[in-house]
Amino acid sequence: MQQLKEFLAFPFKIILLLRFKKLIKNANNKNIFLVDIDNTLADSWHSLKLNIWENENDRLQYLAVFIGMKTYIQQLMANENNHIIFFTARSLFSRKVTMQWLNNVGFTINHNQLVITRNAAWKVDFINSLELNKCNITYIDDLSHKHEKGKVEFFENEIKSIDDLQKKFSNNFKYINAKEINVINGL
Repeated sequence: MQQLKEFLAFPFKIILLLRFKKLIKNANNKNIFLVDIDNTLADSWHSLKLNIWENENDRLQYLAVFIGMKTYIQQLMANENNHIIFFTARSLFSRKVTMQWLNNVGFTINHNQLVITRNAAWKVDFINSLELNKCNITYIDDLSHKHEKGKVEFFENEIKSIDDLQKKFSNNFKYINAKEINVINGL
């Protein structure tokens, strides 16, 4: 069943991937920051424990923001040499509410500054598709899940792939991981 889902999602993935690559190319030699939302900028996992939401979009619109990361990203955005892209794994149907949430917490962005993928593996695939020797990218993502179950798990394969990219392209690619994100967020 999982293989069938991946097969059916493949054309969608290609369209998103091509759009993503175009966004990176059009960043005009700026420093690019790919910023995850859930559990990086948004305090998402606590809301998963609550059983009060009518639907997923209802839950997403009321997420708390981590003030530390919000301040950090706002400082990055203040520098005209930086280009911020919010890079999240959510349902495509959450695009509108995600844009509204970003605006409500202080990030006025255009639609090209939000890229939604299906999962963490797609994020890594998207990053792997870039010519990292020709751009300057910082990827900010905790790459974790299952917080609401009481034991945080990490996407180990994806983290290893990202760490390998950081080693290979150390002059052009930086990864800010969960530990560093927690420091920024004062956790």
